Amino acid sequence: MSIEKNTEWMKNKLLESDDISSVIEAATDIFVERSFAVRINQILEEKGLSKSDVTKGSGLSTAYIYELFNGYKKPTRDRCILLGFGLKTSYSEIQELLKLCDLRELYPKKKREAVIIFCLNKKMSITETDGMLFELNEATLL
Repeated sequence: MSIEKNTEWMKNKLLESDDISSVIEAATDIFVERSFAVRINQILEEKGLSKSDVTKGSGLSTAYIYELFNGYKKPTRDRCILLGFGLKTSYSEIQELLKLCDLRELYPKKKREAVIIFCLNKKMSITETDGMLFELNEATLL
């Protein structure tokens, strides 16, 4: 029976081991080496969107969108969330994008973030989301 190499497995190996080299060698196949730019381009293609669609849906400038898709920049947390709206991401996809940028994931126990999760899940626009955030006295994204 093979042991699934997941985050928990990796954590346990790191905590149990006296030799980092052996852990790294054993875990070579699970290291996350994905590029943010590669992933957002995949999502763009999977969803049949254009960069123009993403610009309109995110509220981000065209120049900034192109810098992200070409790998010249990584976004701040709120801009990554805005990009997620433009890409029409699911909850799991936006969490993945945040992780790829080494940013904190959305946390449902924070009111503002709960609203953002709700709006993403309901496929609401960024304008509708900002309206809801404003009504609930939370910082808007735009």
